[in-house]
Amino acid sequence: MKEKQYFGCIHVGSKNYYTDYFDNIDEAADELRCLEKRINFELIKTVEDEGFYPERAIIMEEKYQESGRENGLYTGLNMKDGQVSNDNPE
Repeated sequence: MKEKQYFGCIHVGSKNYYTDYFDNIDEAADELRCLEKRINFELIKTVEDEGFYPERAIIMEEKYQESGRENGLYTGLNMKDGQVSNDNPE
């Protein structure tokens, strides 16, 4: 007997939601859409909802160039401006 190898999965924060296993990817995709409806996924605020901030990339590139680095590491570029808060404003 061949094992079923496709299933749908949604990660929301620390919670995971799964569909059953299916024989083909189309069936799993259909059930994934049903799962999205059951958990009201379209109403959940996600990182994707934050949008794209090109100014962040420009600022980081400027800081990288100013630092004189040539190693491709952007880690720690903001440290001279003070510690970045880990508190979520929401």
